[in-house]
Amino acid sequence: MLAEKRRGWDVHTHLVPASVVDEAKRQRYGMAVDGDVLVTPMLRFAMHRITRSEVLSGWLDDNGLVGALVSPPPPLYRPDLGDRDTERWVTLVNEGLVEACAGGRLRPMAYVPVERPRLAAEVVAGLDDSWAGVTLGTELGDLVYSDEVYAPLWEVLEDRALPGFIHPGECRDDRLAHFYLGNLVGNPYETAVAAAHLVFGDVMGRHRDLRILLAHGGGATAALAGRWERGVTTGRLGLGALTLAPREAVRRFAVDTVVHDRSYLRHVVDTFGLESVEFGSDWPFPMGVDSVEAALEGLSAAEVATILGGSDSGIRPRH
Repeated sequence: MLAEKRRGWDVHTHLVPASVVDEAKRQRYGMAVDGDVLVTPMLRFAMHRITRSEVLSGWLDDNGLVGALVSPPPPLYRPDLGDRDTERWVTLVNEGLVEACAGGRLRPMAYVPVERPRLAAEVVAGLDDSWAGVTLGTELGDLVYSDEVYAPLWEVLEDRALPGFIHPGECRDDRLAHFYLGNLVGNPYETAVAAAHLVFGDVMGRHRDLRILLAHGGGATAALAGRWERGVTTGRLGLGALTLAPREAVRRFAVDTVVHDRSYLRHVVDTFGLESVEFGSDWPFPMGVDSVEAALEGLSAAEVATILGGSDSGIRPRH
C-alpha cells in the first residue's frame, strides 16, 4: 500500500555499494562476480536488488515510509582481512555507502571493523554528520563486547551520539552447518551473546548515553531476559556487581521488528518497552518481512503509530 501520508522509518535495510561490486569484478578482496551473483568468502547472493537504491526507495514508497537506515550486509563484514586491507576495505565500503545513499531519504550506517577495537574507535571518531550511526558485527575473534578494550568505542559512540546497530555476521558453529541453521539459529544466538556481554559487562550501565539497536528483535534476548535476571538475584558464579539489573539494562536497547511471529513480537514489546521498538524489514533478504502490515500484525493501532512515529533520523533518542 502507498500511505496518503508517509510516516516512519525502516531501520534495518541493506545495500551493496557499486564500489564493492567494481572490486569484485576485478576479483579483489577474495570476491568475484558470476553473472548477477556477488561471490564473497561468506556467501553468494543475487545483486539485482541489493545494489540498487532506487529499488529500496520503491519499497519505502509501497509501504508509505519516510526513509530508511542503510547498513552493509553481513557478507561485507570482513574480519578475515589483514590490517592494511581492512583499512582500505572500510574506506571502500563507507565511501560507496555514502554515494549509494545520496539524496537524504536513505541514511547510511557506517561499517566498523569491530574485530579491531582501536581501529573501530578511530573510524567512528572520523565520521562526519552525514552518518545515521554505525554497523557493529558479532565476529570478534577471541574478543567479546564486555572486554575493556572496547571502552573507547562505547565512549566515542556516546560522545558523537551515534547509534550502534548490532547485526550478526557469520556464526562459526559447525553444529549449525546443516538445515540453514547458521541463519535460523545462529543469527538470534549471536545477537543475544553480544547483548549479554553488554548487560553483564555493565556496558549499558556505565554508558548511559550509549544507544544500541539490536537486529531481529534482539535475537533471543527477550526470551532470555528473565533467566539473566534470575542468575543475578540468585548470585550465580561469575556474575559481578551491576549498575543496572539485567531486565533494566535490556530495556535500554532498541530493537527492530524482524521476528516473524506475532506472539513473540508481543513479548519483544513487553520486554524492551514499546518506545524501544523500531520498524525494520531486513530488506531485501528472503528472511526479511514482506510489508509493514505483515511485520506489525497483532499490535494495536496505537502501538503501530508509536513504532512508526520515530524521529527523522530513524531511531528515537534514548528515553
